[in-house]
Amino acid sequence: MIVIPSHCCILPLVWGLTLLTTAEATTVRDTVSNAVAVVPNQQMKTHTPSRPDGDRELVEERVFPTSTMTELVEHELQPFADTFVSKKVIDQLHMMKYASNEMEHYDFVDDKAPKDQKAAIATLCDSLKDYKLTQPILPKIFATGKTEKNIFHDFAIAVERKWWLSISTSEMYEALGMPSGIDEHENFVKQLGPLIWDKVDFFEEEDFVELMLTKMRERSKDEIMWAHLIYKMQSEGNFFKPYNALFNNLLRTYDTTTGAYTPIDAVNLLTNPGLRSVYGSALIADESVCIKLRGNLLELSQDELMWAKLMYMLRDDDRAITFYPYVFDKLLVPYKLEGRQLLPSQAITYLTSQDFVLEYESLIATANDVDALLLKKLIEISEDTFMWAKVLYMLRNDESLNVIPGILNNLMDRWTNFGAHTEQISLQESYEVLASTNLLSFSLFKRLINDNSDVSVLKVLRMRSTDEFTWAGALYYYTKESELYSYIFSGVLDALLHSWVAKPYNSVAATESNRILISAYELMLNWVPGIMSHQPTFSDLDNILITLRSHSKDDLMWACFMYKLKHNIEFSSVASKVFDMLLSTGKITKKMPAQHPTASRCIAILTDPSLPSTTKVETLKESSFDELMSAKLLHMLRTMYNEQADSLHNKLLQSLLENWTIIWTRKKNLKKYRSDSLEKTSLGKMIAFAKFSSDNPSEFLLKELQKQKINEATFAVQIRELSKSNDDIEGLLCALFQSWIGKPFDGGVKSEEFARLKTAFDLLNDHSHWQEWQKLDDKDFSLVLRNLSEISNDELMWYRFLRKLQYDTSFSVSLAELTQPEALQETVCLLSHFDVATSKCLAPKAECGFCKFMKAGPCGKGFSTWETCLDDCKKSGDDFIEKCGPQTLALRDCVEANPEYYHVWNDSPEQSDIE
Repeated sequence: MIVIPSHCCILPLVWGLTLLTTAEATTVRDTVSNAVAVVPNQQMKTHTPSRPDGDRELVEERVFPTSTMTELVEHELQPFADTFVSKKVIDQLHMMKYASNEMEHYDFVDDKAPKDQKAAIATLCDSLKDYKLTQPILPKIFATGKTEKNIFHDFAIAVERKWWLSISTSEMYEALGMPSGIDEHENFVKQLGPLIWDKVDFFEEEDFVELMLTKMRERSKDEIMWAHLIYKMQSEGNFFKPYNALFNNLLRTYDTTTGAYTPIDAVNLLTNPGLRSVYGSALIADESVCIKLRGNLLELSQDELMWAKLMYMLRDDDRAITFYPYVFDKLLVPYKLEGRQLLPSQAITYLTSQDFVLEYESLIATANDVDALLLKKLIEISEDTFMWAKVLYMLRNDESLNVIPGILNNLMDRWTNFGAHTEQISLQESYEVLASTNLLSFSLFKRLINDNSDVSVLKVLRMRSTDEFTWAGALYYYTKESELYSYIFSGVLDALLHSWVAKPYNSVAATESNRILISAYELMLNWVPGIMSHQPTFSDLDNILITLRSHSKDDLMWACFMYKLKHNIEFSSVASKVFDMLLSTGKITKKMPAQHPTASRCIAILTDPSLPSTTKVETLKESSFDELMSAKLLHMLRTMYNEQADSLHNKLLQSLLENWTIIWTRKKNLKKYRSDSLEKTSLGKMIAFAKFSSDNPSEFLLKELQKQKINEATFAVQIRELSKSNDDIEGLLCALFQSWIGKPFDGGVKSEEFARLKTAFDLLNDHSHWQEWQKLDDKDFSLVLRNLSEISNDELMWYRFLRKLQYDTSFSVSLAELTQPEALQETVCLLSHFDVATSKCLAPKAECGFCKFMKAGPCGKGFSTWETCLDDCKKSGDDFIEKCGPQTLALRDCVEANPEYYHVWNDSPEQSDIE
């Protein structure tokens, strides 16, 4: 067992990476990839941390190049020269996956999305917490890590932030030195807030709010109480900086889009003396004034409950104008009262009164179903259940009214009880459910409190019946019935159709202009037998397909849609034919051979319950299956039914893809492929499948390529010529190059960076070019670097790019020499415009960038210029060569050649020749 000295606490932080197994990394990646999109949070001002946000974003968004980790081991952990690292520890590090090729699994910048390495940070944090050697000294590890000025400063912050967000309340109290028993909520906020904000100074506002809200809600879920407490403390000047963000998160009904009016904006408006001067002349409640103010408020924000909660919070505030209760009533009951009614303000007065408490206590002693009886009592007072729902929802977390949640749940059950569940439902009964007052109230209520109300309503309909085709027909009928029904049920129908094609749905993000699935459903309704006088012709089917693709080019979505409609007798005839056209891999003609494989025939076999679980791809081939069509169908089934990795369909698909990839990645004559005949090859099939199954086909192809562990440089040479005439291959080459230099691929191939990389790649392949230049210079790599520096002065990009090409012998230049330590001196000097003939650096100060290169190596100081790095070492009395490691030898030679330029060894620095 290795014992790590406490004064070497940064080492376990690096060592912690080894605790992430390949399986863990894969699990995390899969988990995060399945996360659904959320409504974006509002933009909020943030505090200024002790280090620039940009440094921290390097860790959170694109950090940890593999070169940093592996070179630390190769150079005997030089960044930690001031700490004791025993040979035993170094030897152990060499033995671990951390220093091996497996380290590629933890390369959080070269090919990982931000969500992936954020998940990896979380997993690493959990591993460090659980590992017996690191768990007791985690605070010391973080403290030591943050004293570093290299990448591990940001690494330590990222992991420590996750640690703070994951520890229990008792652990947090201990870490902050807080007493565990704080009785008063106000004292709790006063003590905890400043401690977290000041002591954990690297927290961004989002982190702080997340932690504070978590701990506050552990004590009480009464958000209005917390908001009032924070507002009171802030008004008294007794609060800490991120007041706005906490207040907003407590009172927002749900996350809204950027730019919407926030609760802090709203409370400032409602307590503004200017508002009093405009409306305050009305000494008594004037209904027209209340309606006008309500309209003005809702123009600022449609969040009615936010306004109502704020007015309820301000009910005893001296700055609130006298008729706010009346505006509160108009917010929650905008219509004219009829029958037995109660104003919302009166309802709240009753629910918080002693009479209600006595009623509750008497029922507890004599009855069983107290919630139902109390709801019945409320309805006797006022028949407006919609008003009661709003008021009960506002008060549901009030600590003094613990009966409220039960009453609210009972009301929800009342609204959503439409009888026993059945698989089938008649069209007439579905109409009755949709037209019911209960469903109308439930739908409108969900719109007030939920950012995905349509999905909630759809869930209720499915509780009554899973007959989705009947629900779709009934919902479509009501969208044409009236403006109100269209407002309510268009989104529910859209959510239902999205579920058919396995697409996530969000009510806030959806608009009338992008309801393309409803348009497609309407298009198919036109061909229901009985509506049309004839069966669709080939031309009709072609027009249907053209119309669908005019809405979206997503053939996978349309295939799922048609496959679903195939199961309904009304749509089956037309949907089957469109389905076959969508999945066909050849040219569709009016007269196809009877034995020609169609998607309908293929999928019937693939979904046959009698299909053996041991079926292999070879068996499918014997059945004259079209491989590409089968792959598309298998992926479609996997997508629609969220099949597990070990399902038969998934195994068959993976086998097909692996066979294709092995063939096209090992072809020796890819250069001879013609773009116009590519589609029938294994590479062509992979491209077609990628375009069908992925939003980013090039990235998909790259991942399949990298699974084969082939020589990527050799493969790039193979496909370069083909990429000039094929956009799909061009995209693959771009994704490949981007992965080499450690940048994500966004699907575009028009970037200047990609153009530079292609130029460099072609230059390195131009044998005649180098033969001419070799006559003038005897060192090939000197010529390479000079030419590359003319294309771009991004030394780090070229270092990574050449590192990927160094072992390919097809180039006429010995690229391997460029990335070796012995060649580094001239590499750096040339990239920094060091003129060998005159022994002078010809680069302007702002352009001279050795430290930019060293950010990927053991120095890692992160300085922007050589001068700053050297000046820092001089001031601290350190020898920069020893401190930064062997790679600075090149810098030393540059400095020795131009001491007056670098101001290092001169006691009285002279002015540089280069300005």
